[in-house]
Amino acid sequence: MSANLPGIANTEPVAELAPLGVLAFTTTRAAGTFGTSGDDPVHAVLGRWDALRGALDPLARRLASASQVHGARVVVHAPGWEGWLRVAAADGHAAREPGTALAVTIADCVPVFIAHPSGSVALLHSGWRGTVARIVETGIATLTGFGHAAAELHVHLGPAICGRCYEVSPDVLAQ
Repeated sequence: MSANLPGIANTEPVAELAPLGVLAFTTTRAAGTFGTSGDDPVHAVLGRWDALRGALDPLARRLASASQVHGARVVVHAPGWEGWLRVAAADGHAAREPGTALAVTIADCVPVFIAHPSGSVALLHSGWRGTVARIVETGIATLTGFGHAAAELHVHLGPAICGRCYEVSPDVLAQ
């Protein structure tokens, strides 16, 4: 599955998920920030989100994002709506049926893509706090709650900061 994403997605779609009909990708700073709490002008950030929505249409008529809090809340999105939904206080999204684009913003955290051959998907923002809070377990439980066997799920960990570039305190390491 592909979409025309020049200038938006600066990496190739995740090859392991493409055979499932899932278009999974990450953007880089070259596309500009999608973060809503940074210093970029609001019109520039919203313009990037609008361009992303336009590039994903007609594959996905819905785009779900969230104000992320480094927790383990995964929001389930039902079909039947169109546009951009921004949820408060969540770090993950899941959709049972194709047609909903799921977005998380990351810097040093890990985007975790989970897909099932039926078209069910989840996307998680997993930093160290979310990992401690077991967000990946919550995302898997959400998809198994749809009736999918965990062994049938495909998981892809997206790009993240490496241990050489990021030092944590001993108390964080202990967790």
